[in-house]
Amino acid sequence: MQVSEFSYQVLDLLTRYQAPAILMAAHEVGVFAELGVDPTTLDDLAGRLGVPRRSLGILLRACVALDLVVQEGDRYACSPMATATLVPGSPGYLGRLIDKEAFFYRAWSGLADCVRTDRAALAPFPVRAQEDPQTARNFLLALDDVAALFGSDFGRQLTLEGCRRLLDVGGGVGSYSLALLERYPQLEVTILDLPAVVPWAREFVAQAGAAERVVVEPFDFLHDPLPRGYDVVLLSNILHDLPPAVNQGLLTAAYQALEPGGRVVVYEFLLDADRVTPATSAVFAVMMLVENQGGNVYTADDILGWLAAAGFGRPSVQRLPEPSPMGIVSGYR
Repeated sequence: MQVSEFSYQVLDLLTRYQAPAILMAAHEVGVFAELGVDPTTLDDLAGRLGVPRRSLGILLRACVALDLVVQEGDRYACSPMATATLVPGSPGYLGRLIDKEAFFYRAWSGLADCVRTDRAALAPFPVRAQEDPQTARNFLLALDDVAALFGSDFGRQLTLEGCRRLLDVGGGVGSYSLALLERYPQLEVTILDLPAVVPWAREFVAQAGAAERVVVEPFDFLHDPLPRGYDVVLLSNILHDLPPAVNQGLLTAAYQALEPGGRVVVYEFLLDADRVTPATSAVFAVMMLVENQGGNVYTADDILGWLAAAGFGRPSVQRLPEPSPMGIVSGYR
């Protein structure tokens, strides 16, 4: 009996890829975009999408089974969940996240090779940004969607009273900096990121109406020295992309960029001391194995050790409320 129970558990794990694949395929084909306009029949939808009736019918019925689509008679429509999150233009639209995960879904098929060779399946992000800028841009905008969903806890946990100049290293389109600007009207921000990212970030900042308070500059933190004279250096979701020695060097550079009394803020996925929990962080470490050469997820003690070696004092760790795997690790110069 126990063997049978284990078999069902393994089978469940083994087939969990199927529901995401159905969601990603329906999004890519355009099912939700079309059904978001109005309910329609299978024949009409197949004509609109230019796909065969038989295969679309199989996909649609699976979407009904997964509560992504509802069927009334011979007509199909988006479910309330899909209407809120999968129809372009909806306030909660997650299409960019689906595109991002579809990209990584393909990369994960090479996971065994990553383990055998200890090599990432993907080229470094600077290379991807040059070779496929559209996918790279979508990746950064999808990360902004993640920040919009989960970043509010970061803003509530972080206190920056009296701080005036913030350096956001590898800040992407500035998702977390912009959130802090809303809370701290005295704050001015410099975002540093790769030259390919700078136009996207400047556009995003301008659309947010923050161009007067945010400067975006080209920078490669693996090679360029950090500018100095800041009250806060923010490293948001940066350390997990990098191996320990590089993280140590980056935090040492952050120390030098700060004014006396200034603070470094590390916002990261954190592992507990057992390096197994929370499960979200342990699984995300596998994402780093696939995506970034030498990347990993670290414990708070790992980061505190790097801070101490860089010269930081008054260390602190704030874990975000469960089920979030994120934490804020800080130190002062």
